[in-house]
Amino acid sequence: MNMKLGNIFRFVLLITVVVSTFVSCSSDESKNTVDGGADTVKEGMWKVSYFYDSGKDKTVNYTGYNFVFEGNNVLNASKEINTYTGWCFVAKSTSDDDLFSTIFKISMSPVDIF
Repeated sequence: MNMKLGNIFRFVLLITVVVSTFVSCSSDESKNTVDGGADTVKEGMWKVSYFYDSGKDKTVNYTGYNFVFEGNNVLNASKEINTYTGWCFVAKSTSDDDLFSTIFKISMSPVDIF
């Protein structure tokens, strides 16, 4: 009798774990954008104080640039008399190595300014 009760308990526990796993997952978790992230940077003029990518300090590429974020994810970068327009967005990392990081992506035209 105790063995039968133990098997029933294990079965109920297994069902509970499986159901809670499916209930806790939702299609929203696959969403790659971060709500409100771009709204944080929409005010004022910004400068890059530090940029590290692919094992290298690349801050010097952005020295002297002022960044102003407009509506609809439009970004203006200016340095001296030159102004460039591009776009930006904020997203969650999809890399297993960097799963909990936020990515701030900027795309400018012409692409070789940085």
